[in-house]
Amino acid sequence: MKEDHTSYFKKFKENKGFSTIELMIVVAILSILSQISFDLYADYKAKAYNAAAISDARQLVSVVVNGLISYDDVDYTHDENDDNRIGAFDTDGNPRPPVLILSKGVKAKIDFTNDDTGVFVDAKFYSVGGTGDSSTDSGRREFTCYVDEETGESYFSLD
Repeated sequence: MKEDHTSYFKKFKENKGFSTIELMIVVAILSILSQISFDLYADYKAKAYNAAAISDARQLVSVVVNGLISYDDVDYTHDENDDNRIGAFDTDGNPRPPVLILSKGVKAKIDFTNDDTGVFVDAKFYSVGGTGDSSTDSGRREFTCYVDEETGESYFSLD
């Protein structure tokens, strides 16, 4: 006995689309997946901004140590509202080529002391688009470094 396939195909042709419930489930799944991917993207982007600030802080330590070795006359003082050029003046206030140019979006607060005991540089770096941190003045995660000529120490902290 042969089955009649025409009745099966007739039912299939009458069903012309998805039900509202099926469409709502697909939309809900897509919205959940897009929210997860957006959150991951935002985290990766903040980490990339933090990496730029970390790189600039490490470069500053290297520049200051090299400047001490070569007896460069550089004023490293920098406020976070200044432009992105660090060390663009000597200690007498005369212009000179900058020793470091900050990456886009990176801000730095650098305290510089040059007295009889030697050079001391204390700096905090952060990125405008970096990870948020309400415990800091900037509201962003800050990276600290210092160089002390008297003790011969240089320090960099990710905390």
